[in-house]
Amino acid sequence: MSVSAVRAYNAFVSVLALAALAMAVALLFVPSVRVRVRNTFSSTELLSGAAVVAAVATAGSLTYSEVVGFVPCFLCWVQRGFMYPLVIIAAWAGRASRRSERVWLAPFVVAAGGFMVSVWHYLEQTIPGLSIGACEVGVPCGAKYVNQFGFVSIPFMAGCGFLLIMGLALTARRSTGQPARRSTAEITS
Repeated sequence: MSVSAVRAYNAFVSVLALAALAMAVALLFVPSVRVRVRNTFSSTELLSGAAVVAAVATAGSLTYSEVVGFVPCFLCWVQRGFMYPLVIIAAWAGRASRRSERVWLAPFVVAAGGFMVSVWHYLEQTIPGLSIGACEVGVPCGAKYVNQFGFVSIPFMAGCGFLLIMGLALTARRSTGQPARRSTAEITS
């Protein structure tokens, strides 16, 4: 990829991450949004949405390593170890949500683990001298391949994805499990 294409891709995925962060914050901390989403979408749809978020994050990380050529550090690999299986785990949870009320927990727990690694990785990038020694061999975990808007880096983007998956899973926990409600106008048209 050319330098200008990489810059454009960085801007695109950074804006996508910030949108995911806004949605996650709304789902997790604004009760009226959570209730409206819960009443509009079934748990199946919410967990399927979490699978889509994981798939987009997976495609994004693979684009960075396989197309752009960024070599992942140790903590990037750990985050991938949480994100990649979430595509399947969240999709399975979406399908199984009709039979069990607790399937939301599997994608939530995996996403929470990945979120914690993302936060640690982001802190390691932003606070000089903070290191657990995991990245002393090979690519340093403090290296920033992306620094969009002065604060959005790859672990920040991953953290936003994990947080949105957590928000969708928690919202699915309390969802009615019914198909999305449709207005009379939608049904008759």
